[in-house]
Amino acid sequence: MSEPPPRPDPRAEAALAACLLAVDPAGLGGAVLRARAGVERERWLALFRALLPKDTPWRRLPPSIGDEALLGGLDLAATLALGRPVRRPGLLEQAAGGVVLLPMAERLSRGLAARLAAGQEAHGLALLALDEGVEEEEAPPPGLLDRLAFLPELAEPPAAAPFDAAAVAAARRRLPSVAAEDAVIEAILATAAACGVAALRAPAFALRAARAHAALQGRAAVAAEDAALAVRLVLGPRATVLP
Repeated sequence: MSEPPPRPDPRAEAALAACLLAVDPAGLGGAVLRARAGVERERWLALFRALLPKDTPWRRLPPSIGDEALLGGLDLAATLALGRPVRRPGLLEQAAGGVVLLPMAERLSRGLAARLAAGQEAHGLALLALDEGVEEEEAPPPGLLDRLAFLPELAEPPAAAPFDAAAVAAARRRLPSVAAEDAVIEAILATAAACGVAALRAPAFALRAARAHAALQGRAAVAAEDAALAVRLVLGPRATVLP
């Protein structure tokens, strides 16, 4: 009987997930970082941020934020001064095209999670859920988890990024032209079903991750190794059965 293939290094996998997310932040939605505050999480965040354009908005969600601060509202002082309604943008609008960190994501209410999901779509955001839950049932709302492609393992700090910011920027430019054959799409869908992955967005995220990896490798079309890597990173942590 042949030996099973070696398990991929989770430190390298976590770093690669950061690279893929930096190529397509809005398309891949973000990541769930299930780890206590510490060097493991902070190093992943620093690695990811270093791969983004320097002017990328980066905001942290205050735990007790109200709807007006989150979604925007009337700027009373400016309205009175100018004699006409003046709107003040909320945090989600300020972060448009960038990243929002969600501290204590395991405590988010379903209502706030729904508003974050709507803002994510409206403003092209990547959300980083900082999940500090200890017990298994302590987790961010399922509706939010379904919108975030990656769940990197952070028992140890991530390895060094396999791609630098210049390579990621080039891949970002190349991404729109990267194609995927029907056979690749069908294989990803079949794998999701075989792994018992019920999240509807997960196969779509796996395909986007495969295209991002192909772009990093300079390919014009998704190859089998791109799809296999994406399946491992996106579908693997969500698998409920062994195919």
